[in-house]
Amino acid sequence: MNKEAMRILFMLISVAVIFTFCRKKELKFTINGVVSDATFTVTSPGVKVKLFVTPLGESEDQVGTATTSSDGVFEFVIDRERIEKVRLTYDKINYFEEEQIIYFSNLEVNEDNDASQSLTAKSWVRFQIFNQSPASASDEFKLFKYRGKEDCAECCPIGNSYYYGAVDTAVICPNGANSYTSYYYWVTNTQIYGQDSVFTTPFDTVTVNFVY
Repeated sequence: MNKEAMRILFMLISVAVIFTFCRKKELKFTINGVVSDATFTVTSPGVKVKLFVTPLGESEDQVGTATTSSDGVFEFVIDRERIEKVRLTYDKINYFEEEQIIYFSNLEVNEDNDASQSLTAKSWVRFQIFNQSPASASDEFKLFKYRGKEDCAECCPIGNSYYYGAVDTAVICPNGANSYTSYYYWVTNTQIYGQDSVFTTPFDTVTVNFVY
């Protein structure tokens, strides 16, 4: 093989190596961000962030877990594959869990994919309901919640709740910290009724007593 042929072969090999190196660099997605505390307006360390991937035509699979650093930062690096979407969940004790979905069409290869999120501290309202002198099993107490957090699995829904007969129970409704839960209440066929709101502070429980 003459020198010219060797030079051409060397160039071809070099191009192939460079192309392979570039292709390898492109085969990664970087997903990162900062988790902030919406209640106290600070960054949030110690948040558990889970990453789930849904490949095309397949079921979702968890591929990573990270814990935010002292300044709330997390990062994942995953292979670039044809997927439908990635889903991230953000969880911290005494905070409402959040999630974020990023579809494949919105994922960037040559730059970071920002998945920053904010979490809200929990508080609670405890409705203590006690029928101290029940007349019959048809005694009806109605509680209508019309304001307060409702978009979580354990949240009390907006709307009516009914309690009958010799009631002695507690209903606990999570709420976003530093916000209000508002409600109406009635004891059917009596003059016992009203409307009120309670303000809930971070990590605390406000008790509301209904005795009739």
